[in-house]
Amino acid sequence: MIFDLAVAAAQHARVVLLSGLALVVLGVGAGWVAVPAAIAGIMLALLLVCFGAPSMRRPRPSFSSWRTPRTIVYTLAGVGHFALIGIFTLHLGDFTAPKDKIILALTVLSFLVYLPAMWRGVGLTVTASGVRAEKWSGSVVVPWEALADEPPTGERGAVRVVYARPDLVQVSGWTANRAELPCEGTDPRFAAAVISYYVRHPEERAAISPDAVAPTVPEEPEPPADRATALTVLVVSAVVLALAVAGEAWVDDESLLGWLVHIGAGIIATAAGLCVIGAVKDLRQSGPR
Repeated sequence: MIFDLAVAAAQHARVVLLSGLALVVLGVGAGWVAVPAAIAGIMLALLLVCFGAPSMRRPRPSFSSWRTPRTIVYTLAGVGHFALIGIFTLHLGDFTAPKDKIILALTVLSFLVYLPAMWRGVGLTVTASGVRAEKWSGSVVVPWEALADEPPTGERGAVRVVYARPDLVQVSGWTANRAELPCEGTDPRFAAAVISYYVRHPEERAAISPDAVAPTVPEEPEPPADRATALTVLVVSAVVLALAVAGEAWVDDESLLGWLVHIGAGIIATAAGLCVIGAVKDLRQSGPR
C-alpha cells in the first residue's frame, strides 16, 4: 500500500517539489524558522514511513508503459533537505567554527547532487533503440548494440549490465558508474530479465512502444543470497553505522547544527542498522560455504 501511494504521489512530484521549496523560501524570507522546521519534520516522518514499509524495500515486478515505476521518495528527501538549508540560513551566526562551515557547505552541495532525481525520479525506460537509465545526477542511454551477450544481473535496487561496446553509451550529467542502472521501483531481477530478453531477441524490439505491454518474464525461484555480497554489505553498513555514531560525538551538542546533525546521524544509523539486519539474514540464507 505504501509503495502504491508513493508511486501515485510521484505523478505530482514536481508540484510537491516546487511548492515545498517555495514555502521554505517564504518562511526564510519572513524569518519564520517554524516554517522550514515544520516542513523538515513532515518530510522526515514521510521518509521514515517509506523506508520502514516492506513494499518499498521489496517492490513487486512491474513496468508501466515500459518505464519502471518512479516514487516520490527523492522529492520528499529534497524538500526536507532544502528545509534544513533554510534553517541553517536563519542561523548563520551559529556557524563560526571551521567544522560547522564544512558541514554547511557539504549540506548545500549534496542538495545539488541529486536535484535531477527530485525533479523526475530514478528508474529505467526500455525503448526499441535501447535502455535509458535516469540516475541521481544524470542519465545513461544504452543502445542495444552496446550490451554484451552476458546476461545482466539485478540486485539491491539496480541492474548491472556488461558492455560489449561501451563507446556507444551516452552519458549526460554526472554518474559514477554507468554499468549500474537503478530501478528502485521494481524487482531488479525482473528488470534484468526484461533487458536480457531483448538482448537475446532483437526481432522483438520493434514492438516496444509506450502502448505495448511489457513481456511477462517467467518467474524463477529466488536464488540464495550471495555470501560475498552479503559480507560486503555487512561490513560497509557497520562502517557507516560507526561513522554516524562518531559524527554525533564530533559535533557540539549545544549548537543548532549539532542538533540537526544528531537527527541526520540518527536517520543514517537507523538505515545502516536495517542494512546490517538484512545482510545478516542474507548470510543465514546463503548457508555455510
